[in-house]
Amino acid sequence: MDLIFDGINDVKLNQDMPDYYLSSIESQIHLNKNKLIDMQNPSEYITFVGNALDDSDFFMGIEILGCFISARAINWLEKYCPNCFDYYLIKPD
Repeated sequence: MDLIFDGINDVKLNQDMPDYYLSSIESQIHLNKNKLIDMQNPSEYITFVGNALDDSDFFMGIEILGCFISARAINWLEKYCPNCFDYYLIKPD
């Protein structure tokens, strides 16, 4: 059963909800997580391993679940959706 379309819900809210899409991101990135550091900022405890990255702007983490993006992707997102996301710089090992 599709709870959004078939369930009991707020009709106005249903009309106002945006469409969501699943993106298939083929490019992957290897990361290290320093488990000894307990910080809120991922920039402090995640580093990326010397990856030979392709020209993609979106990467799926292998060891750490998440979508990692290039500076070019950040610029595009900030242009078309300013202040919608928080970004954390991930430095090389």
